[in-house]
Amino acid sequence: MKSNKIIQVTILATLLVSMLAGCAQPTVTPTAAPDVSVTSESSLAIAPGITITDTLGREVTFEKLPERVVVAGKATALLVNTLYMFPEAASRIVAIENRSQNPDAFISLVDPNYTDKLVLEKNAGPEAIAPTQPDVVILKSSMKEKLGDPLEAIGIKVIYLDLETPEVFYKDVQTVGALFGNDQRAEEINAFYQKRVNQVTDALKDLTAEEKMGMLLLQHSEEDNVISYEVPPAAWLQTILVETAGATPVWKDENVGDGWQTVTLDQIAAWNPYATAIIDYGGRAVEAVADIKADPTWQQLDAVKSNRTYAFPMDYLSWDQPDPRWILGLQWLAYINHADKFPNFNLQSEVLGFYEDLYGLDKMTISETIFPLLKGTLSIDQDISTAYPVN
Repeated sequence: MKSNKIIQVTILATLLVSMLAGCAQPTVTPTAAPDVSVTSESSLAIAPGITITDTLGREVTFEKLPERVVVAGKATALLVNTLYMFPEAASRIVAIENRSQNPDAFISLVDPNYTDKLVLEKNAGPEAIAPTQPDVVILKSSMKEKLGDPLEAIGIKVIYLDLETPEVFYKDVQTVGALFGNDQRAEEINAFYQKRVNQVTDALKDLTAEEKMGMLLLQHSEEDNVISYEVPPAAWLQTILVETAGATPVWKDENVGDGWQTVTLDQIAAWNPYATAIIDYGGRAVEAVADIKADPTWQQLDAVKSNRTYAFPMDYLSWDQPDPRWILGLQWLAYINHADKFPNFNLQSEVLGFYEDLYGLDKMTISETIFPLLKGTLSIDQDISTAYPVN
């Protein structure tokens, strides 16, 4: 009996020592040798981590730069397209959620190994994301409550991006630069955008209020043979683009909410804008404009009578969205509203520069792969595809 007690005590003692050892501070190898002649106790402390501030103002600290990045939630394509302006994205992104605006076709041009990424089902939850072993998950800010908080509850770090205004876009690019350890690239990207924004604003700075004619931007959609039109909120990128391009968004005071708002033809007629730009995320903006011009009811509106109803351009995605292509959308809007202020504007050159500088694509790839996808109205009654035919 006494022998058994000794054995039990010995086992307990062994377990206690093991537990204490497990609770001890782990040894960490410093990232760089300390510049001192005598090694002190303080020099062996844990090296400070990398702290990144995201679009929500949250500070997220990593021991080292994240090597396994997962992109999930709504607007995945817009996030991925932003991340891939950085060369590190190809090796760091390991999984992407599949959404309706899928980036596969485009990003495959930039990253030949893109199809090797893990694909998450739409609306993937923490249980589907956790097995990918992410160092960080990138989400749109709107996904915090639904997906971000549950991910953090199980110990997965999250960085939020927003991208919804030019100012926020610049800050989000800096966040991505910090995430990839490439601040220089972030500066180059933001300089690319700022130069083109300045070209627009400088050319239009002397416009009078009368010259900033009323413009209506409408999202066209069709479901079960029912056509509907929506206008964006006052604070969203689409409204900002119209204003920056030297026009007055006629719907701005009517939609101060946080989502697209359906409008009737009666309301559109009451606005009776000088010009109208039609967006269609299904790729039918050109067809929608043709239908509008042929409709006797629409023909009563000034924008149709004067042939100022335009199809918003797109290639893989429409250029009005909080996606890197918004700068092309701004340049196009400024040109169609005030062509006289941009006598040397050439959309083909701008598209070439965009994909060369931001994604590293060569001219041949852009000409053979992206130019054939261009759709929209270049100027009054001129389609982009006819203005810039593919050779």
